Amino acid sequence: MRRWAWLVALGLTGCPRPHAAPAPSEPAPPAAPDPLPSLSTCPVATPFETLSWVPPAAEAVTLIDLADDTLPEALARLSEGARTPERQLPIRVAFALGQWTWQVPLLRSTLTQAGFEPQQLVHIALADGTSAWAWSPSCELDTLTTNLERGWNLSLRATPYGAVAIAGLTETGEPAFPYDFIAYGASAFVLVPAGRAHAVAQRLAQRSSDPSKPGLGETADALEAAPIRLVVRTGSLLTPGSDARAPSSVAAHRIGAQSWTSVP
Repeated sequence: MRRWAWLVALGLTGCPRPHAAPAPSEPAPPAAPDPLPSLSTCPVATPFETLSWVPPAAEAVTLIDLADDTLPEALARLSEGARTPERQLPIRVAFALGQWTWQVPLLRSTLTQAGFEPQQLVHIALADGTSAWAWSPSCELDTLTTNLERGWNLSLRATPYGAVAIAGLTETGEPAFPYDFIAYGASAFVLVPAGRAHAVAQRLAQRSSDPSKPGLGETADALEAAPIRLVVRTGSLLTPGSDARAPSSVAAHRIGAQSWTSVP
């Protein structure tokens, strides 16, 4: 991680004298910031061509159009509406959506640090409470490896589930970076909470027992374009006030700056 050091000297020199006040010394100029690490920016990552790789264990899938100028307003509407009972959202999903007004901009800034410029983000909520942020691959392996090391101080290594970069620990045992990274073959680049890479990679490798039935990712991708598209499994542990008797089903939503539309 980059650290910016600014040194300002405010010392005063001299001692008080009966007939002359001491002149304060000029503060030293601030030190120049550390130079940014040299990164080879990845080509702009276009939206996914398919989301068939999204694991069948997904509880919710959200597509975010980062190129939409009205996205900040759509995120605000999402945050406001996610907690209302009529949305019939699982509590974990509703809570996560409510944080995105600040989390999505912060995530975009984090991606820029490692040279990523996706046009679309996909959020996957798994039934065990783990979540993942994904975007389409656009970097060659050499560029990817270098950018992860210089931008996030992560080292990429091969695993049976794809290339994985695990966040290291500080002296106090805390993650030195908040995310692990997964290069899931040619399907997706994925960020997951630090320490969860191997568990999520195994989930990504799972396949549906009924390949003819579209998964949540494909269902979300098939929705009409909107700044935010959300597909979620409803059922137990819904937001307070929801109808607990409602059968478990898949609900689809389109969220824009001015409206939240539930799709039949």
